[in-house]
Formats: sequence, C-alpha cells, structure tokens
Amino acid sequence: MSCAEGPAEYVKCKAATWLRFIDCELHRMTIRESALKCGISAPQAFFLRHKLQEAIGEILDGIALSGRVEMDGKFFRINLKGTKPENMPRPSKHRGGGSVDPNHRVMTIWAIDENDNMVAKIVGLGPESREKIDKMLPRLKGCTTLVTDDKSCYEGFARDNGFRHVQIKSGTYSNLQGDTMNEVNSLMSDFDTWACRCRGISTRHLQGYLDRFVFQKLLCYAKEAMDRPGAELRAVLSSSAAITCGKILKKAMPIDLYEAYGKWGYGIFADDKTHS
Repeated sequence: MSCAEGPAEYVKCKAATWLRFIDCELHRMTIRESALKCGISAPQAFFLRHKLQEAIGEILDGIALSGRVEMDGKFFRINLKGTKPENMPRPSKHRGGGSVDPNHRVMTIWAIDENDNMVAKIVGLGPESREKIDKMLPRLKGCTTLVTDDKSCYEGFARDNGFRHVQIKSGTYSNLQGDTMNEVNSLMSDFDTWACRCRGISTRHLQGYLDRFVFQKLLCYAKEAMDRPGAELRAVLSSSAAITCGKILKKAMPIDLYEAYGKWGYGIFADDKTHS
C-alpha cells in the first residue's frame, strides 16, 4: 500500500515518517515529543494523530462482544478545548472548573467480554438510560451473559434482548455468587492513567482517544505478541479511512451542545428564543 492511500492520504511526509509517528503514538508520546522524534512540526503531528485515530476507529467498528460481557458507564466533563470564542455555547471557565448539572457530563459506555474484546463508546449526555444503552446493542451480537450494576435501565435492556443478567449492587465489590465487574472497572481506570498526559481531551475528539486506547489494549492482549507491532501497522495502513486537515478542525461534536447549553442563551445560542 502506498503512502498516498487510506489514512496516509493528504499527508505531506514520507512513508517512513508516517510509520515512525505511529510507533511514537504506541509509546504514548506527547505531540511535541512525537514531532521532535519524527522531524515534523507540532501542528503536523496533531493532524497525523487524528488521521491515525480515524483509521483506528474504522478498524474497531467491526468488533463484536460475545459470551460473558461486563458493562458500565463512565462520565467525562464537556471539554470545549480548541473552540474559538465566537463558537462557544457558554462562557469560558477556569481550568478545573465544571458544572454539577448532570446534562453537562458526557456519558460513555464501556464493555469487555470473556475474550478480552472491548468497546468504549460515547452515547450522549447525562446519566445512563435505556436509550443510551441501546446504542451498544450492535456490539453485543454474541453476548449470552451481561454483567452490570443494579441500575434499572440495564435490567430492562438485558431482559428485552434475551441476555442472562448478572447484577452487582452499587457500592459493593461482588454479588453473593462471587461475580464481579473487575475487568470493566480496571479498563476504565487504565484509561484515566493512560490519558493523564493529554492535559485535557476535547469532547470533539474524545471518541478518537477512546478508540486509540482500546486498540492499544487489544494489541497488548493479542496472543501472537511477537507480531503485534507489524500487525498494527498493517491494520492501520490497510484502513480505507481518509480525512483532510480541514475535516479534523471541523469535526462534528459527538453530543448535542444545545441539550446542554441551549437554555443559557449564550454565544452560538444567543439568538435562540425557545427558552426565553
């Protein structure tokens, strides 16, 4: 495959540089560190990162979970990093500040099966609900047992889709039968550690970072460990994903900002009269 196809399309660098950059990303280097090692500018490294994540996202679209599946939700604050002042839906906040409104939290659903296949997906704003959990159904084609906490939305989801449902009471480590959610809880905790060097992830690009983390975890769990680096490079470069720098900058939000901030009537929603 040439460097002018798939995820490497529109990349103004040599194939060797592109491959070296992928290796940098595997080793969790920062944008500046990767740029220095690859001999490119920080802005170019930024665009290469998001091209890579676009390709990885396409690869992960085909993952389905089977057998025993642990599932849980994880919140993230809405992060508008990189948004121009004229495009803001709310006043800018100091670093570390955040609203307590549950609708100002991005909900992600995480799941891992008995074969170490895993998924992390943005499903909307606010707490777990049946509508949000239903978005995970296409990934549970082979699921037989669903292990979750005791929220009622999971109970109805499991019943309606014919899954045996194992519940772990919130605030406890296991149920009376010894079942736990160790795997999915560990997965979410590992992401926090993995992402700590990012200094805040924009909600606009959050799914890409979730995908890259999951992809790297899958590589670590691969049986043929000696072939992991080569397998990853072949998988990424064989992806048909192609994205221009302009599309990266204009990437659509994975959540509805109006749902979170429309009633405030600020910035991009200043002329809206719905909530006046």
